[in-house]
Amino acid sequence: MANPTKRDSAAGKAVAVARSIVTYQIGLSTGCRRMSRTLCWLAPHEANLPTIFNEYLDSVRSLPVGSERLYWNRDVLRQKDIEIEKINRQFRDRIFEASWALIDRFAASGPTDVKSID
Repeated sequence: MANPTKRDSAAGKAVAVARSIVTYQIGLSTGCRRMSRTLCWLAPHEANLPTIFNEYLDSVRSLPVGSERLYWNRDVLRQKDIEIEKINRQFRDRIFEASWALIDRFAASGPTDVKSID
């Protein structure tokens, strides 16, 4: 079997990140960071990619959402968490919709290890 093209590889990574987001395996900030990087690789090969991931990142740019949280004062961090949660609620549905759209668009087939619940 031949190696996947750069487009196919980036599309596969986008699907993997999207699945991680919608299954809550990763948080919104980490998921959006990963998706933003992945979509940069996919953009030369595809048009009309979602921008919501970068919009979210722009909204939390000045807030502690990664490992930098370890260096923040806990009292200040509690206040910033209120802002982060407000932004998460504002963006969550649109991020999930964009993630599902990427899964629908680029997944060759559904996950084979997931059983349907009737």
